[in-house]
Amino acid sequence: MNAESRSPRQSGRRPNSSRNRRKGDAPKSNSSTSRELAYDAILAFEKRGVFVSRTLDRLFEQSNIPVLERRLATDLACSTIRRQATLDTVLSAYCSRPLGELDPGVHLILRMGINQILFFDRIPSHAAVNESVQLCRQKGKPAATSMVNGILRSILREVESAPMLSSFADADEFTIPRSSPGKETQADSIRFERAVLPHPKTNPAGYLSAAVSLPEWLVARWLDSISPDEILRMGGWFDTPGIVGLRVNPLRSGRDKVATALTEAGIDWEHGELAEAFRLNETLAVDSVEGFAEGWFSVQDETAMQVVDRLSPKPGERILDLCAAPGGKTMHIAERMQDNGTVVACDVVPERLALVKQSAMRLGLKCVETVVIGREGQKIPNGPYDAILVDVPCSNTGVLGKRPEVRWRLTPESLHELVALQHQLLLKATELVRPGGRILYSTCSIERAENREVVDAIISGRDELTVEEEHLSLPGQPVDGGYWACIRRAGTP
Repeated sequence: MNAESRSPRQSGRRPNSSRNRRKGDAPKSNSSTSRELAYDAILAFEKRGVFVSRTLDRLFEQSNIPVLERRLATDLACSTIRRQATLDTVLSAYCSRPLGELDPGVHLILRMGINQILFFDRIPSHAAVNESVQLCRQKGKPAATSMVNGILRSILREVESAPMLSSFADADEFTIPRSSPGKETQADSIRFERAVLPHPKTNPAGYLSAAVSLPEWLVARWLDSISPDEILRMGGWFDTPGIVGLRVNPLRSGRDKVATALTEAGIDWEHGELAEAFRLNETLAVDSVEGFAEGWFSVQDETAMQVVDRLSPKPGERILDLCAAPGGKTMHIAERMQDNGTVVACDVVPERLALVKQSAMRLGLKCVETVVIGREGQKIPNGPYDAILVDVPCSNTGVLGKRPEVRWRLTPESLHELVALQHQLLLKATELVRPGGRILYSTCSIERAENREVVDAIISGRDELTVEEEHLSLPGQPVDGGYWACIRRAGTP
């Protein structure tokens, strides 16, 4: 399970308070290294837009710190970005000056400290405070140590655990839901002595935005079609990295073989709905598990697997994957075809297509061809194709937990630009599929504007195109969110 989430605690106990632990139960205090790396990675994102994972990979190579320290740095960096709105809302209630006047580094240290106090069970509260003060000194901000210490200790004095929110109707301005990446998306709640959130009755969008850390414009948009209870549930899921999914490569392994490897590695797992699917009940890197390097399995969420399952690739077919990188669905198509036929994998970035080639080599797949194309679909090898997968660039609103930075990069304007690109790509696919062939349009979005509205716009007035089936997966039930529609072109080959 993710470091920021553990089993619910009894009501009335202060989160992470060391006085509530028996002697000998408190985990050892982690060194400052993890926090320094998390700080550097978050600051790189805030200043230059660099993804946290990219910065951390570089820093890990330079620092050579232990695996547990790397995991803490990753958890802390990603969680602080995910929960940014919640952390700033709490901070605003305890800071005497506007947050915009804070030094950016001090602001970040306060966010990280509040995050550890409220959401990281494995870190004792006193350690979260002391390490935050120490981080001020390490990052050249000694003048802020007194303020950081005072704010964090004030929060610590005024917060306690409370029962899980059963519904939006029970919400108030004193209580924040705590989320878990397991089968329950809300483990318990955190209650403050003072009001820290907008009032849920008079400002539902503001409350939900602050409580589960989502952009308020996006919450307001969702409230037009999604209930507050459902947004609260989804938001709880989005505040975690979710669960890790694995897909078995039947050409090199089997379910029993992969199950044995996972069990021997001490990993808690269960079978998914699809025959090739596993769900891991903890968040961890699996590239060191026996069989990964040998191509026994790949990391992929079950929602993504369902896309290729509905495309139903068959041996001997010629299939186009229009937006292939990094290649998870491409590999699944090739596996379903038993590596017999042709999968033309296209993308606009050569470096990302290199990842497709690497995956094909690891999995032992030879039927995959990679082609660099233009952004609007220029230079695609001519059809016709038996089937086309159009897994378009999208808002990622179904996978916000796994992509921490996305929620803060997305804007109404960028969403509009994505929809225009999605129209172009799906239209191009209709020109390349053979009579009687099929197109599988998919996104990892829950936005109707990116899903059914795009499909309707393209097939409108075209009698030869029919939607055979469509499906919307909401995030956390119990996998990622996403959408697909299977479109059939009339006729015979």
